[in-house]
Amino acid sequence: HLHSKTGVVDTTKANIQLQMEQSTGFKVTGDTATIHAGSFGSYIVNTAYNNVDFLDNTYPTTGTPTKFHLNGVYAYTYDGTILKMVAYSAFDTLTYFYTLKKTGN
Repeated sequence: HLHSKTGVVDTTKANIQLQMEQSTGFKVTGDTATIHAGSFGSYIVNTAYNNVDFLDNTYPTTGTPTKFHLNGVYAYTYDGTILKMVAYSAFDTLTYFYTLKKTGN
């Protein structure tokens, strides 16, 4: 987020895990206590445009969420080990970057 008064980029980090299964959807776990919400839902991958649309079942239907949610369309790259995703806010300079490393199968 680009701070409107100072011009400095504010950053936050959280160590999360993302599980994606075509048959059951996605789940976010890990460090979800303060910055990022633990969540689950469905997703749609569009390989032609390299984006994934997350539909978070825990995203509040009213008000502003107190934590970041994996919700909406994210551009991605994936090299077989590292999944990088980015999403931009349509309302301000907020940008979400994710760098996730594959573990297990």
